[in-house]
Amino acid sequence: MKINTKFSGIKTRSGLLPAINIVLFAIYPVLVLYAHNVEQVVLKQLVLPVLLSLLLSGVFFSVWIFILKNVHKAGLATVIFTILFWNYGLLYLGASRIPGLHHWHLIPLVLVIYGHLVWFITKAKKQQTLKNLTTIFLLPVSLLVIINIVIIFPVEVKKVYVENKYRHNLRPGMKTVAGTNFPDIYFIILDEFPNTEVVKQEYGYDNSTFTDYLKDQGFYIAEKSVTRYIYTEWVIASILNLEYVTPPVDKQLFLDFFMDPRKVAEKEKLKMLESISPVDVAQKMNHNYVTAYLKERGYKVIVLEGYPTYKMDNADIFVSYMDIRQKKESVGLTDAFYLALYKKTMLFPFDMFSKIDQAYSINDFATRYIFQYLTTDMKEFKSPKFVYAHIMSPHAPFVFDREGNSRGPVYPPESNPPEYLTAKNNENGAYLDQYLYVCNQVEKIVTTIIKQHPGNPPVIIVQSDHGPRPHQVYLKDKANAFRVFNAIYFPDGDYRDLHQNIATVNTFRVVLNKYFEENLKLLEDN
Repeated sequence: MKINTKFSGIKTRSGLLPAINIVLFAIYPVLVLYAHNVEQVVLKQLVLPVLLSLLLSGVFFSVWIFILKNVHKAGLATVIFTILFWNYGLLYLGASRIPGLHHWHLIPLVLVIYGHLVWFITKAKKQQTLKNLTTIFLLPVSLLVIINIVIIFPVEVKKVYVENKYRHNLRPGMKTVAGTNFPDIYFIILDEFPNTEVVKQEYGYDNSTFTDYLKDQGFYIAEKSVTRYIYTEWVIASILNLEYVTPPVDKQLFLDFFMDPRKVAEKEKLKMLESISPVDVAQKMNHNYVTAYLKERGYKVIVLEGYPTYKMDNADIFVSYMDIRQKKESVGLTDAFYLALYKKTMLFPFDMFSKIDQAYSINDFATRYIFQYLTTDMKEFKSPKFVYAHIMSPHAPFVFDREGNSRGPVYPPESNPPEYLTAKNNENGAYLDQYLYVCNQVEKIVTTIIKQHPGNPPVIIVQSDHGPRPHQVYLKDKANAFRVFNAIYFPDGDYRDLHQNIATVNTFRVVLNKYFEENLKLLEDN
């Protein structure tokens, strides 16, 4: 009796191995991608894909148990399917190098291979052999799961620490100003938008009519304004926290760091730049000083953001490019992390029907939506309000012609990598067209905003995060990547605290001094 009970216990425990195997193989692909991007993603993004993967594996396991009548065989068949399902994107990436090979060739081949592997499993007669095979699969995946958890855990701890660090209260010395007659503030960031002189130098186009329009409306334009970085995150984190992310950095050194860190000769500078944590920068964005400061003064904070990972915890209304749904086309899985997972799986071939991977479609519709939002939806919100709008244009993908018509991609979305240019080697022409469309929309937005505030005119800031970057377009002078567009509208027309070289990091130092009686010193302009 003791022997039988012991044997029965071993059998029960060994029957758990296939289930454990299936769970680990189901969560591992999600876990490894998360670990690889742990500094840019959040834990809640794990939940949905892990649950879906477990559900899929569970369904397959149940079906194979019903067919094979053996838990170990069913477990092995499910594990092999899970491996093929989650690695299909990698297989396709390699196979697509073969001319003329497409999804409809590879999918049947993968299924035939899977069928043969299951057939071999069904031929195994000894239960111990099946247990050994299960163990062979279980050991490495257990180790890999543990390794990725070890990678993720300290970063998640750091996120909590940094988040608490940047949950701003009022800084010492900052005043709370009594009164409610504060101006609405519109802060519009145009991604990779050049100043007028750069457009003339690089593209041979005189767009002075745009700046003349803004000047006629009463804007001050800092023609010589530059930025310290050409990383969007670093620039916006600096602006919204009134301080640079790093000490001064030579422009050529930063370009080398951006394009190829191996070219950076000054190793101490390289080490300093590499030490800037994406987690730290993201939390500076999400818990930035400007929105916290304005919330303390009764502002409603409206955030229209092109980056889905930046949520800005002080936002009363948050709209991300990835939250916007197109009515006619399915762009449901628009979270960047979900998209990356999706492209790894055997669902990727169906992209031609779902159009999930069409980044041009997301940028096209979302950019139009935010332009419309700024011209029609603002009037329903009571003052004072702070509107932050990060528009992902004229940054690639180049989806608009200069009249605002949609271009669409040249190559099919399943191409590796996908292309979104109007023609090969025509990046500069496509960029210029998109730039001109954005200028036209900015004019409409400015006109509308000013008309909507007849009694208490707003502050309007229109800035670029950086200029056109060398990897997006072909620049004659790469230093133009640091030259930014910087236009500011104060209703009273008093611009004594601004100057032609003023850096964007000083924007809100000037605004807080002017409208909230602060006494902040301006930082260096380079």
